[in-house]
Amino acid sequence: MDEHRATAPHRCGLAIALPLSREEVEAALAGGPYRDYVGRNGAVQNAKRLWNGTFADVAQAATELAGSADRLGVQVVMRATLADLGRLLAKCDVVTVVAHWRGAALSPRDLRIAPSVISERILTQTTPFAAALRAGLPQHWFGSAYAAGSDRRFRSRLAELLDQRLRGQPFLMPCPDGVPWHVDAVSLHHMNRDALDAAWPDAFEPGNRLELADGLHAPNALGRSVPPQWSGIVDLSNCMSAQLVSAIKQGHPERSVICNEGATDPLTRLPVLTALYGMLAREPINYIDARFRLATVLRSAARARLPAHGS
Repeated sequence: MDEHRATAPHRCGLAIALPLSREEVEAALAGGPYRDYVGRNGAVQNAKRLWNGTFADVAQAATELAGSADRLGVQVVMRATLADLGRLLAKCDVVTVVAHWRGAALSPRDLRIAPSVISERILTQTTPFAAALRAGLPQHWFGSAYAAGSDRRFRSRLAELLDQRLRGQPFLMPCPDGVPWHVDAVSLHHMNRDALDAAWPDAFEPGNRLELADGLHAPNALGRSVPPQWSGIVDLSNCMSAQLVSAIKQGHPERSVICNEGATDPLTRLPVLTALYGMLAREPINYIDARFRLATVLRSAARARLPAHGS
């Protein structure tokens, strides 16, 4: 696909995978679709409070985006699954994904087995992985975790220590002898989490997953949904979506991926996409050019709101 050719709205696909009603928030709290997105709010486990917090506003913005895009000819799928995403990629030049990314952060609820069992593995296993994991933990990490007291506190403290470990060196993934790894901090965290999940899959709920209406999907599953000869643009409007770029491109330089290295606010992103589709309908402009034009406008507006620093 020519990155500079004008993008018509009818050549665009929009996949939205977010809870759109209070009932869906309740179902998520009970373990249904979007359980990670809803459950990330931690101690807040009341559907009414969650819905009246930000979820109702996000659902309204998503519904307004879907309606506006559909009227312009965009192929819209609400409550999108991985199969839906594959179908959009098969027939659209541009596919935009609005969903939740379950990142690399390790929380207490990610521990599938007792913290004492995980601690014993760390202390006693002689594998290169376990040795590398130990090497980056504080000297008295076990005493610090065990002294937390109850099982719940032990679990919480161990998860905190392990998450701090995943953010630092030494690198947990194997590499060729004599070849040092040089990666940014965000990628290091994600890659170390992948290594932890792969080494002890029974011990942790895996991180680094895209959550769609049919559950959590690893990056390679998303990559398999891209038709082999497809060339186009994927706009990943989810947090830390840079971790999905290689899975989508798969050595195809003609594929373009718009992504984020950090968190994104759906209440900001959804109206931007509404404006973007309107721009595509009004003038002959490429999706990428329109996206970056809007980003420039938003950055300028943000700078204008900053307080002046006078002498």
